[in-house]
Amino acid sequence: MVYVFVCLLLGAVLGIPVGLVKPALFGGGRLRALGTCLVLALVGFVGVGVTAPPKEAPAADGQSVAAPVAPAPVKVVAPPPPLPEAQARLIGIVADYAQAYRAAPNDMAKGATRPARAAAICAALKTEVREWRGTVDDLKSTNEGWGVLEVRVAPNLSLKTWNNEMSDLGDKSLIRPGSPLHLAAMQLRKHQPVIVSGTLYRSDADCFREISFTVNGAMTDPDFLFRFSSVRPAD
Repeated sequence: MVYVFVCLLLGAVLGIPVGLVKPALFGGGRLRALGTCLVLALVGFVGVGVTAPPKEAPAADGQSVAAPVAPAPVKVVAPPPPLPEAQARLIGIVADYAQAYRAAPNDMAKGATRPARAAAICAALKTEVREWRGTVDDLKSTNEGWGVLEVRVAPNLSLKTWNNEMSDLGDKSLIRPGSPLHLAAMQLRKHQPVIVSGTLYRSDADCFREISFTVNGAMTDPDFLFRFSSVRPAD
């Protein structure tokens, strides 16, 4: 519709000089021709203003205002399940005494933290482990095919078997080839979340047998010897 009024407006403007030269075309004198053109021009101008589509409102900085965008849906991540109480207690004791070991002013004071930690562990935990959560840190075999497994149950705390038959004499922590436990462990991969059960070994020095090569490792990143009875992927 706006184009009709535009044409009418242009025709009226062009008709003004024509009416002045040949007023007879408008059925009268020059004044009548001029009046007719002005009326038509006014009608065309008003019509264009009424029928033209509205302009987009500019923003404060001169840019056009975009249509509002719907926010993306928020993905809700479920929190991890709580750790078993015994596992949380051991993690807390190890962390506390690792801090005390690092803060000790001399080697004598550092050495005193180890029996203190052992006493705290023995007072708080038993050797049986049931349904502890962790991630697979090492997964391999000895030369004879026995399974070697290490599960990290905290950033600075692991449960592990020996990695060779000589060290394992008498402890029997290595996983027997072909056993149900061995078959289950073979399905795992490194860094996979798992749930484990089994038994810790008693020790006078650390309450639970610790097999790090150095005292610093034993106090700040302990590896406790462990006999696994079950291991499965975490849900």
